[in-house]
Amino acid sequence: MGNVVIVDKESFEKKKRIFSSDGFQKIHVVSDFDRTLT
Repeated sequence: MGNVVIVDKESFEKKKRIFSSDGFQKIHVVSDFDRTLT
């Protein structure tokens, strides 16, 4: 697996806190053929 690039680290950390507090049951991940996550 290659490197992960996080452009806006503050926004990423905020989203990570929300994901952690809401739980994995509320997360949907969409992955494209080139492994792009949305």
